[in-house]
Amino acid sequence: MTVTKLVAGDGTGDFNCDGSDDQEGINKALSWAASNPGNIIHLVGPYVFQVEDQVQIGPKTILSGDSNAVLKIPNMGCGTTASNCVFPDGKGVIASIPGTVPNEIEITGFEIDGNCQNQALKLGLAHGQPSSSGSGVERLISLGDLQGKTRANNIKIHNMYFHDAFGEAARIAFADNVLIYNNIASNHQHDAFFCIEVSGKNELRNNIIYGITDGCARFDNCSYWTVYENQFLAYAGTNNNTAYMYGHNGMQIGDESNKPSLTDNIEIFNNKFKGPNLCGIWLNTTTKAGATPQRVRIHHNTFTDDIAWRDNAGWSVGVNVGPWGNGVKIDHNTFDSCYNNAVQFNSAIVSGITAEVSYNNILNTKGSRTSLTGGPSVAGYGIVNLVSSNLTVLAEGNYMAGNKTGDYYKVTPGSTSLELIPDAKIIVDNSDTNYEVIVKCLESEAEGFVNKLTQNYNIYKKV
Repeated sequence: MTVTKLVAGDGTGDFNCDGSDDQEGINKALSWAASNPGNIIHLVGPYVFQVEDQVQIGPKTILSGDSNAVLKIPNMGCGTTASNCVFPDGKGVIASIPGTVPNEIEITGFEIDGNCQNQALKLGLAHGQPSSSGSGVERLISLGDLQGKTRANNIKIHNMYFHDAFGEAARIAFADNVLIYNNIASNHQHDAFFCIEVSGKNELRNNIIYGITDGCARFDNCSYWTVYENQFLAYAGTNNNTAYMYGHNGMQIGDESNKPSLTDNIEIFNNKFKGPNLCGIWLNTTTKAGATPQRVRIHHNTFTDDIAWRDNAGWSVGVNVGPWGNGVKIDHNTFDSCYNNAVQFNSAIVSGITAEVSYNNILNTKGSRTSLTGGPSVAGYGIVNLVSSNLTVLAEGNYMAGNKTGDYYKVTPGSTSLELIPDAKIIVDNSDTNYEVIVKCLESEAEGFVNKLTQNYNIYKKV
């Protein structure tokens, strides 16, 4: 029988907090749960738990909370110098009890407030030196052994609200079977969700993520992930504490050279990527790109609203691939009004590589916004191949319209479409309401809709 123990701030819980060092009361409860596996620790709201040191969770434990229960880093709680930084070098606000392996852990239902706007600008040690945003400072959840000596399993993070932190909402390392879903994550000044060497059966789904400096989501050396029904957006608030705005990728997928596995079997579909940002999706590997298949399929997504607005990097486009190996397929997406290029292949890919870019709607690519140094060497195209001596792009059935410079650069399409691809989606924003519609539906099927002509293509807006 599952037992639920309550942690409260008004003296009515099984474990109680008083508004100072509240992690102590929470850790007493989690210690009980570790000694009695399979039970639930629940944070009672409305209450703001002031967390001034690490919250530590053991295996076979559910840490849940009311939606108005908040774990918060107090003002200046991160410290003012390297010597008194509370959460340096990747130390998580929530992490495993020392000496345990994070197996069968579920974190759900409550809010974590990093309160980065009320911290010192220099937050203490990150990678051995004082640092401001990102770089592992103030990571909200950190689970798994980054050295790979143990392997976590069965982790669920869902229905959470994460915001205003210098580090990630969650970093998961060397784990299997990770589910991250139904969360909101905003203003995480490294990545929001960062997974390293995570395999098994994994999902990132139905999250709303507002990126700022690095990435909304990042997978390094990962395999067997499905990524779907997420919104990858841009943080536009004022709590950035001078962090670099709009410098994020919607997703970054790659390989770190010091990790054992190669990324493979990633499927990304039915997601909304919206700018302004640096890149929609960036695939890159360090030193490992070769002919070995690294299968990534990107399909039925939309890339809109000033993707690649921050155009000061060579990968600042809708989707950038490179360096990478075989196995990339990009199909049935809609790219509308990206800066620079919609789809681009670049960097040191070894010879004999192929990639498929087929049946996409690629519309109104704008070219460079600011002509800053470091941006793509050519701009304004639908599909660009900057490494044509090594890589062949197999392009079939794409619909192109309104691209500033041209449709293809060093890519010869096998076929093209004269009409919009019927099962690629266009998202129309109207008075803050999103309508997902199947493009190019027949007039006879459009009862209840009105026809609107917009920039060379037909969309149907529900009335």
